[in-house]
Amino acid sequence: MEKSKVKFVSVALEKHGKKKKENVWIALAGLLLKPGRKKTAVNLSRLQSLGKKFGEKTFVVPGKVLGTGTVTSALSVSALEFSGKARKKIAQAKGHAMGLKELIESNPKKSSLVIVK
Repeated sequence: MEKSKVKFVSVALEKHGKKKKENVWIALAGLLLKPGRKKTAVNLSRLQSLGKKFGEKTFVVPGKVLGTGTVTSALSVSALEFSGKARKKIAQAKGHAMGLKELIESNPKKSSLVIVK
């Protein structure tokens, strides 16, 4: 993803955090600004196991979701990027894959979020 788009999303997250007075958004913005080689990459198999543990929470990935693994339950995942395969598998399992900007617009409670590093 282009640096300018990452910067745009991180600024939006930071503004949202300051407006709502919730540090989770500011911390997420900081994770997005890490160098590219330190960005998070999460496989669907890991999200599936987290889904069993945390239930109906929204999983927030400050990086890319990769398509390795299977998804058997409807997961709600928000990430900076999705591989095509990952997005398709989440949709097939009746889950919801959204960008971080969409997450801000949906205005979820911070208790319903799980940040996956």
